[in-house]
Amino acid sequence: MGILDNLQADFRALAEEGRRKFPAIKDAAERAIMKVRAAEEQPADRYGSVMSRSEDVLRPILLACDTKQPKMVTGALSALQKLVSLKAISHASLPSVLSKLHGLAESGEEGTQLKVIQTLVTLLTTMEQVHGPVLGQALTLAFKLHASKNPTVHNSTSATLRQIITMLFDRTVHELESGVTGPLPGAGQPDGAPGTPSETHANTNTNTNADQHTQNGNASDSTADTTQPAPANKDDTLPPSSSSSSSSSSSSSVPSSPMDTHALSPRL
Repeated sequence: MGILDNLQADFRALAEEGRRKFPAIKDAAERAIMKVRAAEEQPADRYGSVMSRSEDVLRPILLACDTKQPKMVTGALSALQKLVSLKAISHASLPSVLSKLHGLAESGEEGTQLKVIQTLVTLLTTMEQVHGPVLGQALTLAFKLHASKNPTVHNSTSATLRQIITMLFDRTVHELESGVTGPLPGAGQPDGAPGTPSETHANTNTNTNADQHTQNGNASDSTADTTQPAPANKDDTLPPSSSSSSSSSSSSSVPSSPMDTHALSPRL
């Protein structure tokens, strides 16, 4: 039997168990079976995505958890683990699922608490989108079970916590390394396309250094201009006047040597 066949068997068990006391669970389980059968028509890699779009698959599980009946809860958690393995639970539904698990952890029933631990491990190791407040909610649940006075639950949770913490650190390291050593998003892009964050940061630093160098150069030029000697007098800064030009022209036509002056004087 495949995983979808086992999932349908879990829903049939919920429907049968709720036939007398919980008719709402019976109806919800039957609708869930129809959704699972519809997903069987899709390729295997799309089972989870198809079922996660409908709340009908998750509803009988949540209703069964509310009953706090050991047999109903066991069947519900079994079906939940299969849905998690298939990634058939949307990210938006995770807070509701963890809230139900918190309620079951407070029941004090050993079998239920151990089943909650198993479900939590499957959830955190399978669904990589568990981050932020959802991850905090899951870790709070694990530490709550770790504080149990039941030695079996306490010891099982201790091993589970070590596994969860190691997995989270490994995942964090992998995400950081992927961001640094992975393929560059800007590789193979045409000219003018935005580059990677590292390239953008490098270009920004280069441009900043160039701008600072230019500003320093301009400041040096300004300092050099202000230290040039001032003109000796005001006349040196004025263009030659027309009278000066005329005087220069006249003086250039008069011989300057004494011999030339004697030659031009009349004979006595």
